Amino acid sequence: MKKITLLSLVAVLLTALTFTSCNTGDDNGYSYLTKEQQDAYQTNMAGHYPNLVLLFDHKNDANVKNQADSVETECYFSMRNDSTFTISNFPIKKLAEHISNSNPELKEAISKVEDKPVTGKYKVLPNSLTNQAYFYAYPSPINLNLTYGSDAKEHKVVLVFTPDTYYVGGCIWSTKQIGFPFYLTHIFVDGAQTNYIKNSINSRPIVSFACRNKATSK
Repeated sequence: MKKITLLSLVAVLLTALTFTSCNTGDDNGYSYLTKEQQDAYQTNMAGHYPNLVLLFDHKNDANVKNQADSVETECYFSMRNDSTFTISNFPIKKLAEHISNSNPELKEAISKVEDKPVTGKYKVLPNSLTNQAYFYAYPSPINLNLTYGSDAKEHKVVLVFTPDTYYVGGCIWSTKQIGFPFYLTHIFVDGAQTNYIKNSINSRPIVSFACRNKATSK
């Protein structure tokens, strides 16, 4: 296994935690965790993680080197047999700058959406340690009912996220250190998949996110 630092936004996510990239299948020398092992990790991880930041891709025409933005947040991880998490203060309106100009009405509508909590599922990986869990984070889709356009019609907009399966998340529960990356990968409007995601940072049709502890100066 290759040791790496947590990063989803390259050169931005510098953290004291070190995470491992791995594959989880039996063909790579790993076996999936049993339900009892998952329960044990989830019990340890459960609780409140305060003083976090959520970092994400940011378009900045004035300074191309400044390619990330952030908001303060906190996370709650569930008890065993549930394996859910909640991120507070998710900045949905910040996604507007990553909507292509082919749909300016949707861009404007998203820019007016208030922050809201986002929930999701997580899965602990088999290379986890006795005092540190590696995991995939799967944020649930965000469902929005937005009214926009010349006809002022209401549209069902769904934002779909996927985990980063290479730069995995990590948690040291004894010190409340945590970090995990994920991506916005699809936008559906009225049930149809769109190509509205346009990221000026990396030219890929995704938006990168990572939640981690605040950086502290020594």
